[in-house]
Amino acid sequence: MMISRFILLTAFFFIGHVSFTQVVEKSHLSTDKDIYAPQDTIWFKGYSFNILNQLSEASLALHVLMVDGEGNKKTNTSWELTDGITDGYLVAPKLEGKYRIIAVTGQMIGSPMEQTFTKDIFVRSEIADEIEVLAFPQFETYIADGENAIDIFTRYSTNNEAPEVKLSYTILSNGQSIKKGRLKTSTEGKVTLNIEKLKKDIGTEFSLLIESDDKRLTKPIKLTVPVAVQSKNIDLQFFPEGGELIAGMVNKVAYKAIDQNGEAFDLKGVILDDKGKMVAASESFYQGMGSFDLLPDTNSSYFFKVTGPVKIDSLYKLPRVEKSGIQLSIKQLSDSSKRYAFVKPTADLHGQKGKFVIAKSDKIISSIEFTFSEQEYWQIASENLGVGVYNLRVTDANDKPIAERLLFANSDSQLDINVQTDKKAYSARELVEAKITVKDKYGLPVQGNFSFAAIDAIRTQSPSPDQPNLLAQILLTSDLRGSIPTPNFYFTSDRKAEAALDLVMLTNGWRRYVPSTIIDSEGLAGSLHKTNRKRKLLTDREVVLTSLKSGGIDYFKVDSSGLFKIPSSYLRAKGDSFLIFSERRNEKDKFSLIPNQDKRIAKDKALFGYTQGVLKAGLQQDLRLYEKAFKLRPDRFQNTLLLNSVVVEGKSLLPDGTCKLEDYHNQWPWYTKTREELNLGDYGIVDLVTQVNPYETVGGFGDAIFSRTKLYGTWPMRVYINCVPIPRIEYRMIRVSSGPAREITQVNTDNADRNGKAVEEQEPWGSTLGPMNSSDYFVREREYNFAKTVNRIDLRNIESISINTTTQILTRMDHEQNVFPILNINTINDQLIYKPIFDMKYFHSTYQHYTIEFYSPVYATEKQKNDPVPDLRTTIFWQANVITDENGQALISYYNADRPNEIKLIVEGVDGYSRLGFGTLKYQVEGGPVTEGGQ
Repeated sequence: MMISRFILLTAFFFIGHVSFTQVVEKSHLSTDKDIYAPQDTIWFKGYSFNILNQLSEASLALHVLMVDGEGNKKTNTSWELTDGITDGYLVAPKLEGKYRIIAVTGQMIGSPMEQTFTKDIFVRSEIADEIEVLAFPQFETYIADGENAIDIFTRYSTNNEAPEVKLSYTILSNGQSIKKGRLKTSTEGKVTLNIEKLKKDIGTEFSLLIESDDKRLTKPIKLTVPVAVQSKNIDLQFFPEGGELIAGMVNKVAYKAIDQNGEAFDLKGVILDDKGKMVAASESFYQGMGSFDLLPDTNSSYFFKVTGPVKIDSLYKLPRVEKSGIQLSIKQLSDSSKRYAFVKPTADLHGQKGKFVIAKSDKIISSIEFTFSEQEYWQIASENLGVGVYNLRVTDANDKPIAERLLFANSDSQLDINVQTDKKAYSARELVEAKITVKDKYGLPVQGNFSFAAIDAIRTQSPSPDQPNLLAQILLTSDLRGSIPTPNFYFTSDRKAEAALDLVMLTNGWRRYVPSTIIDSEGLAGSLHKTNRKRKLLTDREVVLTSLKSGGIDYFKVDSSGLFKIPSSYLRAKGDSFLIFSERRNEKDKFSLIPNQDKRIAKDKALFGYTQGVLKAGLQQDLRLYEKAFKLRPDRFQNTLLLNSVVVEGKSLLPDGTCKLEDYHNQWPWYTKTREELNLGDYGIVDLVTQVNPYETVGGFGDAIFSRTKLYGTWPMRVYINCVPIPRIEYRMIRVSSGPAREITQVNTDNADRNGKAVEEQEPWGSTLGPMNSSDYFVREREYNFAKTVNRIDLRNIESISINTTTQILTRMDHEQNVFPILNINTINDQLIYKPIFDMKYFHSTYQHYTIEFYSPVYATEKQKNDPVPDLRTTIFWQANVITDENGQALISYYNADRPNEIKLIVEGVDGYSRLGFGTLKYQVEGGPVTEGGQ
C-alpha cells in the first residue's frame, strides 16, 4: 500500500499571490434585537468579509434596505465602510408585521440575490390586547374525518370573562385561505369551533387565525393557533461520503430528514436490501441528520424504512451502487486530534493520474498530483487553514471532479468572549457595570471591535430565534446552499456540536460565489462633449477628481473612445462627496461633463430586484407573530401611552423646508412613496409617478395619462412642486363631431392667482366655433409641459411623491362635480435642483447616511430615580463599537429601565486578524421606585 503525507505549509503563500479581476464579498448585519415597536429605532452594525473570511476593504459602502412582504421598499440607505465595518440605524415601519432587511456591499450590487445578507424582523404593537383570546384544541393532530373541536375563550385582562365578543376566523394552508367564518362567544365568554369538511389533501400543518374588531376595542386582536396534521410526509435525502455509493467498500452514508413544512424531523429506522433483509440501523443525531455505515453489493438495491417516532409505510431508496469510483473520506485517529483525508479508488482506476485539491469556494488553496493506488491518505494541516468551510475533492488529470466532500476547519478557533456584570440582580434604574474580556483559544488577550446590546429578554422574544449571528453567518451559512437549521448551535460548547457540524458538511452543498455583473460598481465613468449640435466627444483632455472633505487632486485621462474611468479605489477613505470637473482651455472652449448613467441605472435595478426577492419568501403570510407565545401580557404600564424606545427619525422624512410630508399623505385617498420606497432605476420622473399611482394609467374621466414629456387628462390634474402649483398650463379646446376632431383654439394661461390658489380658465367661446351639429361635443385638454418643469428635476433631490385621486371640483362647463387628481412632488429641504443641460462639473456621493449615538438616560440622583415618567425601553443599551484594550478588556456602564424583566447582554465582533467571537449573559431586574401607571 502506498502512503502519502502532505502538510499544507504553503497555503498562505499561495493565497497572498492570488489576484482577483473582480471583488467577491459577503456581508452581515448585527441588530440590537429582532422585534420592534412601530417606529422604534433599529440599531445595527455591519460587516464586509472576503471569500476567505477576512475583513474586506474593497467596498466603499454597505447598502441596507428594508422591504415588506409585498416587496415594497420601506427604506434604502448607504453607510460608509471603514476597514470592512460600519454601524447605523433604521426606523421601524408603522404597521405590525414581518419585514426583511437586505444588506449588500457596494461592489456586490449586481450579484445574485442569494449572495446578499437577509434578516427578518418583526414589528409589534407595545400595547397588550384589552381582551385576551385563548384557544385550546381538543385533539393532538387534525384528523380529516374525525372531530376536531377547538374551545375558544375571551376574557378581560383582569381574568374576568369577556361576554359576547364577535370573532372571525380564517383557516390557512400554505399561506392560502381555505375556510372562513364568524363566531360569537357566549355570556360566559366561550365558543367552540369544529373544524370539519376541509380538503383531505391539505398535506401540511395549517393555521387557525382568530380575529376580533369588536367596537369595545381600541385596537384589533389577532391570535394564531398552529394545528398539526395527523400524517407526516417525510423528505429523506441520502449523501454518501465522497458523493457515490461504491460497491465492495464500507461507505459512510449521511442523511437529512425534513417534514412537509420544511422543518427538521428526527427519526430512527432500519436499512433493508432488496430482499427485505436488515443490513443496518440508524437514529438521527441532531436536527434530522444522522449517518450509518454500509457495505453494499454490486447487484443489490437498498432502502431506508422509518420506524419512529411515527410509522411510515413508504420505503426510501438509497442512491445507486456504483461498480467503479473513488471513495473520499475524512477520518480522525483515536489517539490524535488530527484529521486525515483518505482516498480509495476501485481496482480499475489504479495507475491513473489525479489530483487532491483543497479549495475555499472555487479558489484553490492547495493541490497535489498523485497516481491512484490501493489507498492513500494525507494529513490535513488545519493550523495552516483559516476558520470555515473548505471543499476537498479528487479530480482526474483534466481537473474533472470524481469525489468531493466538505470540511469545516478549526471550529474551536473562535474568540472566547466572557461577559460579566458587577451584580446578578438589579433594581429598576440602577447602574449596571459590565466588563467584557476577550481571549483567543490559547488564552491570550485580544484587541478587537465588538458590538454590545442589552435588551429586555422577555419582550424581545422573536418568532425567528434561530437567525444566524455573526459567527454562523460568515463562517457557515453564507458558504452553504439552502437553509441550515439552528446555525448558531454549531459554535457552542455543546458536546454534540462538533459531530453535528460534520453532518452539516456531509448533507449540504457549497455555495459558488460569483462577482457582480457590474464591473467596479462603485467606480465612476463619463465623457466630455462639445456643447454644439453634434455633441462631439473630446479625447484629448483630463478630468480632475477632488474630495470635498479631504481635498487633494487626482487626474484621469480621457481615453481614445472619449470616456474617462475613475476606479473606486481612488475614492476610499476620502469622504462621502467628490467634485469631478475638467478645465477650460480658453473662453471658447465650451463642453459638458456627462456621467455614465448606465452603471447607476444597473445598480438601482439590481437593488430593486433584491426587494422583489421577498415575494417568494412568504413574508406576508407569516402569522407566528400572533401566536400565544409572542403575545404581550398586560403589565402595570398597560395604560401608559409612551414610546418604548427613543425614535430616531430619518432626515429624509423630516425636511427643513415648509412643505412637509405629513401623516395624512400616507392615508387614503393619498398615496405616497418616499425616495427610499421608489425604484429610481427607470430614471424618469414620469416612471416614478406611475409607481405611486394606484390605478392603471389608461384613459377615462379622472384617470391620469402619462407620457415621457407631458402629463395631461380629460379633466385637468393639478401638479405641485413643494406644495406650490406649476403656474403655466398649455390648454386647448377640441370639438368632436362625426368628422375628425378639430382644434378650435389654444390659450396659454396662468392657473394660479397671486395667493397661489388654483383658478379656472375662461372658456374660449366665440364665433370661431362655427356651425354646430346635434352630435357635436367639446373636450378640454390641458397639458403640463414636463420637458420644461418636472422632467428637469434632479432625481437625486426627490424626497417624496404624493397623489390624491379623489378630489372633487365643480366645473363651470357642465356644472358637475369632477375628479381633479393632485400630484405633489417634494424635494429635499424644498430645494429645487434641476439637472444641468451643459455643465463642466459633476458631484458624486459614495454614501449618504451617518450614524448617531444611542441615547441612554441617566438616573444618578434621587430625583431622576423617582421621576414619574416611565422608562419603557426594550433596548436598554447599545454600543456599536466597543474596543478592547491590550488586556483584551472593556468596561461598559448604563442604567436599567423600569420593567422588572430578565435582561440579556449580547456581545459579538472581530479582532485585527478577522477572528470572530460571540458571548452572552443574562441578569434580572426587579421593581423600582417609579410610578406604576395604569394597572
